[in-house]
Amino acid sequence: SVGVSLLACIAVALLAACGATTRQSGDDGTSSTPSVTSGARPAPIIYRPAGLSMDNKVPLVVALYGTFGSPQDMEGLSHFEKVADEHGFVVAYLGSSDPVHPWKPPSDLNYVSSMIDQITASENIDPSRVYVTGFSAGGYETWRAGCELSTKVAAIAIVSGAMNQALTKSCSPKKPVAQLLMVGRDDGTRWTGIAGVLPSAIQTAAKWRSLDGCTSNRASTQLVTIVTQETWSSCADGSAVGLYVIPGAGHVWPPYGPGAPKEYHASEEVWAFLSAHHAAPLTMPANDATLLSLGVRRSAHRRWVHRSEEHTSELQS
Repeated sequence: SVGVSLLACIAVALLAACGATTRQSGDDGTSSTPSVTSGARPAPIIYRPAGLSMDNKVPLVVALYGTFGSPQDMEGLSHFEKVADEHGFVVAYLGSSDPVHPWKPPSDLNYVSSMIDQITASENIDPSRVYVTGFSAGGYETWRAGCELSTKVAAIAIVSGAMNQALTKSCSPKKPVAQLLMVGRDDGTRWTGIAGVLPSAIQTAAKWRSLDGCTSNRASTQLVTIVTQETWSSCADGSAVGLYVIPGAGHVWPPYGPGAPKEYHASEEVWAFLSAHHAAPLTMPANDATLLSLGVRRSAHRRWVHRSEEHTSELQS
């Protein structure tokens, strides 16, 4: 509608004023708005395919880079804009406020949350189809988003990341969030884990199956002769857990990096997993209360209903 389009244009202008880089389909990056920073945080890159109508709500993929990276690096590594062109969604490459140890500051998760809100408004995003993905250190922040922003995020995907013991213990999403972990068998402790410090990839998948209430049923497929994709899809609220293992691969985002099969494209596989999920509405527990009294009060020309209840359980949000 005209109203939605106008609001979207205003919000996009505000993002640009804050240092966002907006690309359109066909750009090579040299003709886009120059990237600037706001303090120490790199400017985000917001990509919307040309011709993607503002009249319809579309999905959003938030992509987070690894150590010593930048939004431009994540764009160049993942090429999600090509996947977005094919499947019709918006991509947001965001930046951490810490250039050396990205995604550690508490403010970063607040920033991710705020950007989801802004982009949802400016790009007419379907709030039930907001996804987060990340590489390496960006994968850790992606897990945090799944744990702490579950009311905004439908599914998450981590490539070459590790979920440490502290986050594993504290993670308690308010609703199920589908989770995919893609990892190489030669990616050191990200695959094997460290006892008491860093869960293995298999233990992390098991943790998310517990969080999402999955059954033991799983589907396993073999791609490009060596990649094993295991998926547990019988989980609460239509969520799922995936563990994609690449023998011989190191710390990579396929098809790039040592041991990564050149015919296997992580971004396509990540999108295939994410796009299968819509966020379930946040359900509220029953308001257990005993009605003690009910009556109508009058005063001059006004009337109102008065009731008294005794609650037996506390309402949770």
